[in-house]
Amino acid sequence: MKNVMFFLFVFVGSFCSQAQNLVRLPAFYNGIGVIFSEEDRVDLQLNLGGFYEPSVEDVEKSEEILYGNLLNYMEDKFSAIREKYPLTQDEVNEWKKAIEETDTKRQYRNFNRQYVGFINGEGEKLIYLRLLNFSKSKQANKYFENWKDEIILGFGDFYEENTRVFVINLNQNQILK
Repeated sequence: MKNVMFFLFVFVGSFCSQAQNLVRLPAFYNGIGVIFSEEDRVDLQLNLGGFYEPSVEDVEKSEEILYGNLLNYMEDKFSAIREKYPLTQDEVNEWKKAIEETDTKRQYRNFNRQYVGFINGEGEKLIYLRLLNFSKSKQANKYFENWKDEIILGFGDFYEENTRVFVINLNQNQILK
């Protein structure tokens, strides 16, 4: 009986610890988010700082910052690209259209989220936010099979069209460029 209780405790404990990392924020999107903890051993080769596990409040704030700053972020990104690279008129028009149609809630409502937290050298909290398009669930389930367990990294047309990455500085209330 003790063994049965022990295994039941371990099973329920492991289920609850995984469930703690899932978050739903219907005010921002229709899907599911997963907050990665230190135990998840996230393997991102980024120079963002030391790892920390974001709270649900940190995640909500990152979504608020994304929604509030996306238009300025897109305009700044477009300006930076124009300064570095010669763009064709079609590329310029494509950028302008994307900026005009920037509406985070509409654009990203069917994207599931992955959240990883970092604390940089200045002690600021950063949220690495990866958005995964689940509007076409059959394809998404194929390409994002283990999205709740590992950060999805991929190359090629599907990933370029169906993933977005942002790094949000919670202390400065901005999207990093």
